[in-house]
Amino acid sequence: MPEDGEAFRQSFAALDSDATERAGARFHELDWDTQASLIQRIQDLETDEAQWHDLPAKHVWSLWTRYACAAFYSHPWAWNEIGFGGPAYPRGYAAFGSPYLGSEAESWEAKEA
Repeated sequence: MPEDGEAFRQSFAALDSDATERAGARFHELDWDTQASLIQRIQDLETDEAQWHDLPAKHVWSLWTRYACAAFYSHPWAWNEIGFGGPAYPRGYAAFGSPYLGSEAESWEAKEA
């Protein structure tokens, strides 16, 4: 299996090829049901040896789902769905260092008395 970037390019080109062969249009131009059936065919190739366009189908499916999950769960709406309140320090870091070690404090922090 090639590196992720190349695997994406090859697998999406193969998906477009399947779409054109089956429905006469590129994948993104197809209706939802046709897209789903094309993707389902790849997921259904469950064995370790199954190949899809000279790529291991199991690894293609794993690649797609791994990146889809990472993208989905990077959004705050998804965090709410799973009960995650967000990062502990949501403002980010504007001041590098620690005020407790004598370096700059964040702009929103109160000055010590």
